[in-house]
Amino acid sequence: MHFTFLFVDKTRSPIWQATEAEYLERLSRFVKYSIKIIPPVKNKTAAECIIQESKNLLADKSARDCFLVALDKSGHSLSSEGLSEKLSLLQNNHSEIAFIIGGAFGLSGGLLEKADFVWSLSPLTFTHEMARTIIFEQLYRAFTINKNLPYHY
Repeated sequence: MHFTFLFVDKTRSPIWQATEAEYLERLSRFVKYSIKIIPPVKNKTAAECIIQESKNLLADKSARDCFLVALDKSGHSLSSEGLSEKLSLLQNNHSEIAFIIGGAFGLSGGLLEKADFVWSLSPLTFTHEMARTIIFEQLYRAFTINKNLPYHY
């Protein structure tokens, strides 16, 4: 199985860079992954940014050739155990999964409609850097649950 993470903009804070690196190292024990950064659209209205950034994300080959998971507050909430179950099902049916986080204004309705699954981390709003770390940590946790490793509790 291979994960592709498609993100708008890079992680700038050294604290979040270090935390991401920690969980990506842990996650790499279970799955191969790649990270692709799409530049943010600047000097446009929020609506224009959403549309253009979403188009840019969907233009990436990874977004077309795999099971597509978009992160959005309108998505399905999962417990850690629910995520581990979802991950097990996906592993049995898909060799490639792409996770998308949009820019500061989110993702377009068109992209959300094209997604195979829309996942909500929380009804709270997080910075993109926090959301990335939460995704990496929760995916790692899901693998440890599925492998009966002691990390979860």
